[in-house]
Amino acid sequence: MPTTPASAGSRAKQQVYVHVPVSPYPISRMSAPVHSLKENTPLRPSNGQSISNIVALKRKVSERDLVASNAAVPSPKKQKLDASLSAQHTDFSPNNPNGFIYCHQCSQKRDAFSSILCTSISATKLKGVEKRCNVKFCGPCLKRRYGEDAIELKAQGAKNSEKGTYTFKCPKCRDICTCHKCRKAKGLEPLGHTRKTAGGPVSKAGIPNNSIQEPTQARKTKVEVVILMASPASSSAKRAALAPKGAYRKVTETPSTTKAAVPVQKKPKQQLLPQPLPVLNWTAVPTALDRDDAETRFQIREFVLRFAAIMEPTIPKAQLAELDDVGCSDGEEELAPWVSEACARSMILGLLGMLADKDASIEKPVKSAIREIRAAGHNLNKIWPILAQMHDAIVFGADNQDDAAVLSFPDPLPPPSSITARVTRSARESSGSRPSITIAATAQMVPVVAALVEAAFETAAVREELENGVKEAKEATREVKECLKAENERWDAERKELEDAMKGTEKEGEKAKTKTPPEIKDRRKAHKRRMQSLENALKVLSPGFASRFAPLGTDSAGRVFWALSPGVYERKAALDFIASATSGFKDTKKARQRGSILANVEDPSATSDWSCFVAVWGKRFPAAIKPPQGKGKAKAADDVAEEDDEAVEQWWGFYQPGEIRKVANWIRIDAGIDACGDADGTKPLAALVKGLNEYAALLEWRVKEDKYES
Repeated sequence: MPTTPASAGSRAKQQVYVHVPVSPYPISRMSAPVHSLKENTPLRPSNGQSISNIVALKRKVSERDLVASNAAVPSPKKQKLDASLSAQHTDFSPNNPNGFIYCHQCSQKRDAFSSILCTSISATKLKGVEKRCNVKFCGPCLKRRYGEDAIELKAQGAKNSEKGTYTFKCPKCRDICTCHKCRKAKGLEPLGHTRKTAGGPVSKAGIPNNSIQEPTQARKTKVEVVILMASPASSSAKRAALAPKGAYRKVTETPSTTKAAVPVQKKPKQQLLPQPLPVLNWTAVPTALDRDDAETRFQIREFVLRFAAIMEPTIPKAQLAELDDVGCSDGEEELAPWVSEACARSMILGLLGMLADKDASIEKPVKSAIREIRAAGHNLNKIWPILAQMHDAIVFGADNQDDAAVLSFPDPLPPPSSITARVTRSARESSGSRPSITIAATAQMVPVVAALVEAAFETAAVREELENGVKEAKEATREVKECLKAENERWDAERKELEDAMKGTEKEGEKAKTKTPPEIKDRRKAHKRRMQSLENALKVLSPGFASRFAPLGTDSAGRVFWALSPGVYERKAALDFIASATSGFKDTKKARQRGSILANVEDPSATSDWSCFVAVWGKRFPAAIKPPQGKGKAKAADDVAEEDDEAVEQWWGFYQPGEIRKVANWIRIDAGIDACGDADGTKPLAALVKGLNEYAALLEWRVKEDKYES
């Protein structure tokens, strides 16, 4: 209907005009309006358009208009990608031109070209079903953590393969993965992040990116923006300062607010102050072993202690304790003494029992040898011919050379020249194709036992025990944590009772004397001793769950540092103490008796137990305490002997925890490692220093007499 003047005037009175100032905050950019209309959309009436015209225009849109409308408005439906592209995590950003993967080690998005995918196939719980490992590693992590080059592995694999594909077994399938998830599954602490490359900040794709701001620059830019917001300026300048576009935006300031840019000065690298090298007390280990012979005996000891629980027949603890003496002797001997014949026989029987189920081709000869060795007694001159006949039976009965190599071992070492032995005819006939050797000392059987250990390491029983070791480590860690929690709760309640008793009501000007401060102090010491004993007992048990054994490390001069794991009696004492802790420390007598063996040693340097000191192979440090020298010719002879002593590589021992800490401090200062961190990036040396300090702390607790006192 037409508009009357009265209605127009009343409507004008109802309209109010309000002046809205320009907002100082950034306004999000609106999308451009679409001028085309959808179907059945009513038109907006104009000033000169009547209602009748609007009704006349309300009709169905023709096909011609519909085509024009669809051409103007893009379809909101997304286009489907190719199946091969959608299966891969492809990112066409500049940081990932070749696609990306998520690295198993660092859990970050990495470039697919410099990464590698595991091709190992393993059996699942379902019978007959195999599954391929889907673990991926980026190139930087594989190079930094494991010393392997992903691009070279893929190129070498494609070169050797007819199909142009590569084969790669990832560290997780090899059970050497050091990521935080795999180490946590084994009950171990994470290793932490490695040092970034010196080329600047690293982007998420693992490529150095110079566009990433340093934290100091980012903080400075934020402060400048706040100052501009508080300063008097126009609304347009404020909006320009507040509107972020990508990274921090460059602000155009007015002449009144313009300030000179202050250059950011990087913090200079911390310079280590020169420190004097500590004076070390070197003690030569009385042994005739060289490095290879001693390390072979180390490996035999650690393997037997680790897997003695699954050996049949079981090796007695007294014989396992003989392995602690790797080979100390007073005089100069050709062969360093080793274990007794009974211990050597038990180890051979236990290793053969593990090898009997390794392969069907050797099962019958191995079991026959086990029966004969049990009947032969402890005489190694009878045991070696049985082993030689077993080896000949395996070689002659093998279908090919690979079957014959399943179990192979060298001949024993020849007897010392000081021993005159006569070989009988029966001994020559029983040795078969092998030369008849007289076994005068158990040290001659070290190569044979070492070969049996190496063969037994590939058996299914060892793999199963390693898997069970991870579960046992988790269970032991959980028990110790529960014991620590229960001990803390007990001490909190006891301390509260003692403090309440000390705050008792005063009677006749004197305080209640039910509890005294010295008693509270003694109770607190006992609580701390229990907490420390629980933590260290778990450390003593940890080698029994480990999957590998290696030295502590090597210093810059090539000296090798070894620290053997605690012996069988110490492990049993630690296990008994943890068991008593779960029952409220009711029975700790067994733990105290077994744990006092190491504490009763008067002179630690005179002990033959190699698990009680740090063994070092190499030349001693220049800064060492020299022995007392004589006068005249005796002094000259001592000087020559001293020079020869410094130039000869031999075994040295550090028996006192304080001396071990001095060695760690010497390596740290000599390598330029900061006391609070790793200054020069010498990561292996920093790990060696840390391992020495940890071993010194554990050894200091192991030699205490009251470590298991409850």
